[in-house]
Amino acid sequence: MSTLGEFLADAARRLGEAGVDEGNLVAAWLAAEGTGIPRLELPLHANRMLSRENARELEEFLRRLLLHEPLQYVLGHTSFLGDRILTDRRVLIPRPETEVLVEKAGEFCAGREEGVIYLADIGTGSGCIAIALARRNPGVRLVAVDISPGAVLLAKENIRRHRLEDRVTVLEGDLLAGVGPAYFEAIVANLPYVSKSELESLPRNVADFEPRVALDGGPAGLDLFYRLVPQAATRLVRSGRLFLEIGEEQAGALRRILLENGFQDIRVHQDLSGRERVVEACVRAEDR
Repeated sequence: MSTLGEFLADAARRLGEAGVDEGNLVAAWLAAEGTGIPRLELPLHANRMLSRENARELEEFLRRLLLHEPLQYVLGHTSFLGDRILTDRRVLIPRPETEVLVEKAGEFCAGREEGVIYLADIGTGSGCIAIALARRNPGVRLVAVDISPGAVLLAKENIRRHRLEDRVTVLEGDLLAGVGPAYFEAIVANLPYVSKSELESLPRNVADFEPRVALDGGPAGLDLFYRLVPQAATRLVRSGRLFLEIGEEQAGALRRILLENGFQDIRVHQDLSGRERVVEACVRAEDR
C-alpha cells in the first residue's frame, strides 16, 4: 500500500526515465483519473492511502504509458473545445490545431441566415469536429463520413453520448463518394496530410499507436486533397464553402488544386502557433 503522494513521485520518476515528456503532468492526469480527485487538488490529498483497486488500476495505466502509449488512449477520452470525446486507437487523437477548423466553419455558420444549414465532416474520426459544430450552431445538420469502420462506430458512440443523433448522421464511406451533387452549404475536412518523409520521423507515441490511415497523406501529404477537392466542387451548393486542415507548407499546393477545380476567394488561416493550418475557399457561383 502506498499514499497518493508516493505514487505521484514514483510515477513521475519512472515516466521521466522512460523518456515520456512532461512526466510530472502525465502522472498527475493519471492519478486524477484513477482517484476521481481534481488534478489541481491532488497535493491536498498527498497522504491519502490508495486502495488495492486504485493502486492496481493506476499501475496498469502507468505500464501502458511507459510503453509510450498516448495518455488520451490510456484514459479512453480527451477534451476537444470543452467537449468530452471518447478516444482510442481506432481514431486520431483530437488536437488543439483542429480547433481553428471548427472556429472558421463556425463563423461561416453564424453568418448564414436563420434556418437549417447542411454540412459535411469528411474524415470525422472520433466525431469531435461534428460534435463541436453541432453543439455550437443549433441550425446545423451534419453528415459525418469516415472510411474506417472502427472510427464510424466510435463516432456514433460519441454522437450518442452528446445526444446529437437527430442532427448528425455518421456514415462509412470514401470521402464524398455516394453523396449527391449540390447538397452541402459547407464541407469541413481534416484529412490525412502527413507526407511519407514526415511519417518516418514521427515520435514513437504517434507512429506506434495512432492509426496510419488517419495520418498517411502519400508522398507529399496531398493524395486525398487531389481526390476530395473536385468532389467538393460538385457537392457544394452555389457559393458553398470548403474548409480544409493542412500541414505546414501545404497552403501553396492547396491553392493551386482549388483554383484548378473552380474555387475562388481562397483564404489561409493560422493556428495559435502562427502556422498555416486551415485553407478556406468558395466554389464559384457562375460554375454552378
